[in-house]
Amino acid sequence: MIFSNLASKSSRWQNTDPAGHFISTRVRFARNLKGFYFPNQASPAEQRKVRKKVFEGTGSLKRWRGADKLELEKLDITDRKFLIERHLASYDLVFTERVAGLIMGGDETAGIMVNEEDHLRIQVLGKGLSLEETFREASALVKEISSVFDFASSDDFGFLTSCPTNAGTGLRISFLAHLPALVQSGYMGEVIDSLARVGVASRGVYGEATKPLGGFFQISNQVTLGVSENDIIEKLAAISKQIEAASDRAMEKLISERKTEMEDKIYRSYGVLQYARRISYEELINRISDIRLGLGMGMAIPFAGDRLNDILFLSQPAHMEERAGAIIPPEERDEKRAEFLREIMG
Repeated sequence: MIFSNLASKSSRWQNTDPAGHFISTRVRFARNLKGFYFPNQASPAEQRKVRKKVFEGTGSLKRWRGADKLELEKLDITDRKFLIERHLASYDLVFTERVAGLIMGGDETAGIMVNEEDHLRIQVLGKGLSLEETFREASALVKEISSVFDFASSDDFGFLTSCPTNAGTGLRISFLAHLPALVQSGYMGEVIDSLARVGVASRGVYGEATKPLGGFFQISNQVTLGVSENDIIEKLAAISKQIEAASDRAMEKLISERKTEMEDKIYRSYGVLQYARRISYEELINRISDIRLGLGMGMAIPFAGDRLNDILFLSQPAHMEERAGAIIPPEERDEKRAEFLREIMG
């Protein structure tokens, strides 16, 4: 377990506004090296060659000097899960049988996944809803990396990727939203359906292959071919405004029609966090979601945004095991999580 130093602090890209709709923004570019098979078609020897080439090539760039370069096969299961919880790596990268790697910037806002679905997945994380700012930073990184690598591309299709849905710009932009009012009012299903109709995906807090919990949803574009980068940004910006407006309407409806019911539910969740002797992480997310909803309703709950972020981040299973330096059985972990909550809440 090599991440004990990180497991005691939250990431800087989280929005600390406890009543805000948007937690973070992620911009990711998919790129493949010219002259090499895509990762899923390459032999282990060629995958290893690609990883070495990427590690060495980025080492010559100022932005990546001193960055951690991790060989995934050398990490234990807790380290791998920790990278997912930290939003530094995808499920596909962490649990792949390919020869994979991760280049991790010191501030955790930028990283490069090597031999995930594509040779390089270059990503940047930004605080709150920061589509244009995060895109500019990610674009600058891609431009710098392009100075040392030749990427596979086509005049007809743009950048070539392992999956056709990523071809063209190779750009995926997502934002992590907290939408408890839409969930509690029963409108979230309609929102998800309407997003799907316009080519926008809704996933769980950890991205693909994860389910939404506690009203937290990751919203991202699905189409990268035949659209420009500006088109993608403008589309997601418009959708974020529509989601925010729908959430505000749902909040007004909850307050006008179900205020006492919601207040009772929220204060019960606050009591559970204070006094529980055993709590799973899934229940914790739901309780924190209730409290964030209460703060959005204007309830006087003694919780600052950074405190909520600390609880959500530091109570994750792999974070707890990294701090303990050992794998903790689930029931014991739930007890230790409840103990940690009582300590952090005073």
